[in-house]
Amino acid sequence: MSNPFDCYECGDEAEFWRFETWTEGVGGVEYEEPFCGDCIKDAGPSQLDNADINYEFRIEPIAEAFGMRTL
Repeated sequence: MSNPFDCYECGDEAEFWRFETWTEGVGGVEYEEPFCGDCIKDAGPSQLDNADINYEFRIEPIAEAFGMRTL
């Protein structure tokens, strides 16, 4: 299984997804970026000013980067 994702910051093979969801205006916004193991260390929330009850921030591994597959 190959990993088709490149890091948003440096272009290396991505290992993690950074997800962020918030409300803007009358609708919700979902944002996701792939990051490598080095760059994810500096990838924190970017929309805390827009945080409300529906705000979510999470980091998840990309299964293919670790020799697994997504079902």
